[in-house]
Amino acid sequence: MQNAKGMIYVQRDDWDMFLTVRDKDYYGRYEMIDNYNKTTEELKSDPGLRPGYFLRRNLHLGPVPVEMDVAGELKGEVDPSVSTVIFSNAPNLPPLFKESVMYWSDRPEMQDMGVVHYQNPQHEYMIRLAEDDDEEHVLASASDFLLTEGVVAKVDITYDVAEMNADSFIDVSIPLDVAGLLECEHDSEGFMFNNTVNSCIQISLRVGDIQNAPDPKLLYIDLYNHEMLDYGYYY
Repeated sequence: MQNAKGMIYVQRDDWDMFLTVRDKDYYGRYEMIDNYNKTTEELKSDPGLRPGYFLRRNLHLGPVPVEMDVAGELKGEVDPSVSTVIFSNAPNLPPLFKESVMYWSDRPEMQDMGVVHYQNPQHEYMIRLAEDDDEEHVLASASDFLLTEGVVAKVDITYDVAEMNADSFIDVSIPLDVAGLLECEHDSEGFMFNNTVNSCIQISLRVGDIQNAPDPKLLYIDLYNHEMLDYGYYY
């Protein structure tokens, strides 16, 4: 029987940073960042350059266990073709993409359905909004909902997880410098995606969760925030 959700485990420092910024809005997070005119050593203490700063708050997330059996290591990648704003009935999505994203995270928080105007061009479609002038940004159909809005990571599972201990873990390293890939707006200093210090984030996945994933061989995780998420989508 498939579990209701899969958990993503991160290093303790990343978990602490995630908790610090989880409930802050864009401006609250921005106030924490000061990465201008700093040396590489000084940048190491900048919270805006720690991987945990970028983690999506709707992920099924937790800190790595104190004791864990790491049975393997993998490298994931960010996939611009299925990142940013994608709705549930988008055409041309990879097989089991929707099921995979929803397995590792809850639905994004719908602040304003004006976000329909920012759909990923490869997967956009006509979404009907409510006709009431007072609710112009309310979805008219319950079958349409926001599926992703962040940076999606893709992980090819090359291990035969069916033969592995369900309580063991696989460590996955995923690149963090994704602004250029997604062509998200960022200033000349590389705001929000400066990779001088940390160029990747490490997540740990329990083998049992991978075994129960919609596709145990290919995972899609709506993993990172990016600058446009708060600042541009919801004008």
